[in-house]
Amino acid sequence: PEALAALQETYDATQAGVSSLFESLSLSIEDGALDGLQLAREQISTKGKTEEEISQAIADWFGKAADSMTAELNKVFATGLDLDLAGMQAFVGNLQGVNEVLRYLDVSMYDMTVAGGKLAEALSAASGGLDALATNSQTYYAAFFSEAEKTADTIDSIKRAFESADVELVGSREAYRAMVEDIDLTTQAGQEMFSLMMALSGQAAQYFSIVEQQAAQKAAEATALLVGAVDKSYVALQRSIAAQQRDLQESAGKAASNISALTGIGNSLDAALKRLRGTSDETVKSLRAQAVMTLNSALVQARSGQSLAGYEGLQDALDTASQMDTALYGSLEQFERDQGRTANLIAELGKVNGKQLTAEEELLKKYETQLSKLDQQLAFAQAQLDALNGVDSSILSVAEAIQAMNTSVVAALAAMGGETGKNATPGNVGTLADSVYRSVLGREADAAGLAYWQGEVASGNIRLDQLEQAIKNAAKANGEIPGFAVGGYTGAGDKYDPAGIVHKGEVVWSQSDIAKWGGVGAVEAMRTSGPQLEVTGPSRIYNASQTAAMLGGGGDSGSVAELRQLRAEIHNDLRQMAKFMEQTATSTRQINQSGIQIVGTVQTKGVAA
Repeated sequence: PEALAALQETYDATQAGVSSLFESLSLSIEDGALDGLQLAREQISTKGKTEEEISQAIADWFGKAADSMTAELNKVFATGLDLDLAGMQAFVGNLQGVNEVLRYLDVSMYDMTVAGGKLAEALSAASGGLDALATNSQTYYAAFFSEAEKTADTIDSIKRAFESADVELVGSREAYRAMVEDIDLTTQAGQEMFSLMMALSGQAAQYFSIVEQQAAQKAAEATALLVGAVDKSYVALQRSIAAQQRDLQESAGKAASNISALTGIGNSLDAALKRLRGTSDETVKSLRAQAVMTLNSALVQARSGQSLAGYEGLQDALDTASQMDTALYGSLEQFERDQGRTANLIAELGKVNGKQLTAEEELLKKYETQLSKLDQQLAFAQAQLDALNGVDSSILSVAEAIQAMNTSVVAALAAMGGETGKNATPGNVGTLADSVYRSVLGREADAAGLAYWQGEVASGNIRLDQLEQAIKNAAKANGEIPGFAVGGYTGAGDKYDPAGIVHKGEVVWSQSDIAKWGGVGAVEAMRTSGPQLEVTGPSRIYNASQTAAMLGGGGDSGSVAELRQLRAEIHNDLRQMAKFMEQTATSTRQINQSGIQIVGTVQTKGVAA
């Protein structure tokens, strides 16, 4: 019974093997497909034979049986193939081999059918055999397919090998090694799995190398893209600063021109007053009247806030008005009265001109300060670019360009993952630390602070991509970054001051509001000085005796008192004006340059298979 059972198992296995060949050609083997099969009886004599000879005789019989099964199924399915088992195996093997050759050549593979097998046979024959077809196709593949295509095909073939072996292809070398180390080698299944994992290890290593290389390449491309964004941001910053510099230089040129014109007018006014106090040349009465009208018109324009610079005819009017002839007047009193009126008119013009000259000079100084700051910002942006070692045609505002520049710098820094080496030189660390100081604290970094952060990076306590947060944490710890209220009239604990740190009735200004008013210095000047009030004394007309007394330094005590009062009013006006201009200059100097705002972070992710 044992021998019979063994023979039956061998027969069943033989039939299953033959059937699998036909099933691989998409032919379904139904029960009873071999019912018509007739196998000849054969007696095998064991007399005088060794065990090997007996086994060989039995194997020969099963070989004949497999050939008979193959012939029977070819007849059942009408394949037109007159093949024994070995021929059928070669037929199917050739079809599979040809399809593997064609798989990665971007051409259609043959169907796994009898018809497909016949086409594969024809292609193999035309190529000089399957081996020749494979060799020639490999030459074509190597010459005409890109590295990216070859890499993708390699990954696909490795995955198919693992799928065929019914083994999971994990995502990393570490995971593959862990799988091997977890195998129980005391069991037959464990031993088989270990052998299989060892057989597949070469393909697994190749797969992991490809995945790791692709991940590194993607990270490098991402970093290059972000550094490219820094370059574009720097170009945009250059354009925006150049545009603003052009505007400021044009305005500065106009201010300088006005200063020159107003200075000339001031000189003429001084000369006219001097001539009025001396001996006058002869002049025509009608020209003088016209000159006085011109001076009055200029004074009206100046009082309305318009500039005297470029006022047509003013210089000639001053020359004419200052030349007076006593012969043109009926009496000395008329002469002196007209002379005093003219002197008052010219003096008031001189006062207005002085104010305008001072304002133009302050305006020019402001433009020059702004131009200097723009140059400094451009130099700092170049330092940022150098620190990273590393084109939109629109022109952003300088603040927007600075914002974009800093965002690109921080994004690229985060993408580097805190790499050290050439990117973490003391100079570069100092530049990047200064960027954070300007953005977070609104000021330049002090020498001691820069030295500290350079030491922290150099010692490995923090990475470059951790520098921003480390500076923020330190500033919060020492109270330099408080919890700011949003701004407005407040009582402790209300919506403007949730922390309750402001006394009731006090006013909180937000940083954006302070910036609108010119910075902390300008707001502090308004707080301490209060509103500015310009006081201009009224015009006065003095008679001849009063004028003579004033010019001569003696005479009527009442006139002298009025003159002193006028002088005091003029001095008071000048003091008020000087005070106001000094506060304006102080405010201008204290305008803080806009910081570079850091927005967002960039996180790179590894590639998992």
